Amino acid sequence: MCYKREGVSRKICKEVEDNIIRELASEKQLIDDKAMPVWSYNYSYIRDQIRKKYAQEVSLTTIISRAKKTVFYIPKREKRIHDREISTHYVDELIQHDSSYHRWSPYVEQK
Repeated sequence: MCYKREGVSRKICKEVEDNIIRELASEKQLIDDKAMPVWSYNYSYIRDQIRKKYAQEVSLTTIISRAKKTVFYIPKREKRIHDREISTHYVDELIQHDSSYHRWSPYVEQK
């Protein structure tokens, strides 16, 4: 007994495609904001938003492939080699290294 497909199984409807692009574009606004330290898309969040807002199911690989076909894909950054640098003057001297100059959330006005 052979399994026969009813229709094309590797296509999604235009509505789902448009919603993927819409959600990728909204994330792009956050990435383009220079005050925020964001360098990549969170594809799982986009999938969750499509599920929540539009009640549609779509896989992560579909979202990533659509991002690669459009301007919404950011390749992974090359890892920089971390050179150990001594930045203290005395033994047991503590220096705070976790200060930052950017906003931690796009919904906060001040740094």
